[in-house]
Amino acid sequence: MLANGRPEMVKRAVAAFHAQEYRAKRLLIYNTGEENIDDAYLDSDDVAVVDTRKHPNCIGILRNAANGAALDLFPGVGCFAHWDSDDWSHPKRLVEQVDALEYTGADLVGYSDGIFWDSRTVSPVSADGTLGPARPGGEAWVYRALNPHHMLGSSMLYPRATWERTPFPSVHAGEDTLWLLALSRSKFLATPSSWSWQGLQSFEPRMIFSIHGGNTEAAIQPGKQEWKREPLWDLYCRSRMRLDV
Repeated sequence: MLANGRPEMVKRAVAAFHAQEYRAKRLLIYNTGEENIDDAYLDSDDVAVVDTRKHPNCIGILRNAANGAALDLFPGVGCFAHWDSDDWSHPKRLVEQVDALEYTGADLVGYSDGIFWDSRTVSPVSADGTLGPARPGGEAWVYRALNPHHMLGSSMLYPRATWERTPFPSVHAGEDTLWLLALSRSKFLATPSSWSWQGLQSFEPRMIFSIHGGNTEAAIQPGKQEWKREPLWDLYCRSRMRLDV
């Protein structure tokens, strides 16, 4: 987990980690923020924190450093899962992804869809053109990749050997996209979150990706076919993305 402070978000993400049905899991929190997060997670032998303020603000370098730190602290690690501090994962995520990895022998698995929760503050425009009182945001948007090989970077899970063979490029943004290009000869498994697009009401999504204004994933594009506003998921997302867990 890469974390830039924000202990409330970290605490929520750790709660989702502890809820995972997959048992043989370890979590390394790699914190580059000014805020300490020692009190943001439950005491547990399967969670460790590395606080560092010396690394450059380069997401590719940080990914590699975090993976290396995880190997130092948990030497038996066989694969890595991205566990972003501002996202939420269903309790079945890891067990399903590890099963898919082992069953297919893929070099990388991840989701091609998910729910994006836009929690940014909204300031409504009144009839005379002035801004009204700010109110909390809260919109659920379903994203479904049209390209069957596209996967969301925050959902990636891959064997240790895949990363050791091809580390992340040293770029400030889009490291996962460039990494996928570098792995062009590898076997990807980009899967939907197992829901039926004809009956969204009957399925629990496997991941909720947060858009909160302080991240780089603020890219909802309402006019594109990949995106669909789904008010029926608003309450579901609001209950799981609370910061007072």
